[in-house]
Amino acid sequence: MDATTAAADPRHTQTLELSWDEVVQALTALQGTRVAVRVVQRGEPETLVAVFRGHLGTSRAGKRPTLFWPVSAGAEDELGTVEETGIHLHRERFEASLANPGRTVLHIIQGPVIVNVRGV
Repeated sequence: MDATTAAADPRHTQTLELSWDEVVQALTALQGTRVAVRVVQRGEPETLVAVFRGHLGTSRAGKRPTLFWPVSAGAEDELGTVEETGIHLHRERFEASLANPGRTVLHIIQGPVIVNVRGV
């Protein structure tokens, strides 16, 4: 079962559906904590594409039109590299989001991917 059907499944009564603003608030609440991030391609079956972990930084508006939260893993993260590790949220691609009651596990559905963010 993918995250898009979990909210309708009675076995997942503890799953909360979040709006765009609630997802932004939940990520903001996780800033400064260690997170694991999984990028999953939607489908049957879902396909894991990438995994990374680190400390979730403060959201930045400099990546417009997306919202961006950097994820730093430590000393290997160097400023000025080609790409910065982090999470990009695209409001125009946002479809839905599910979370556990504590909002420490988020499933953010945007277009053909699910971004899972789990506080560790």
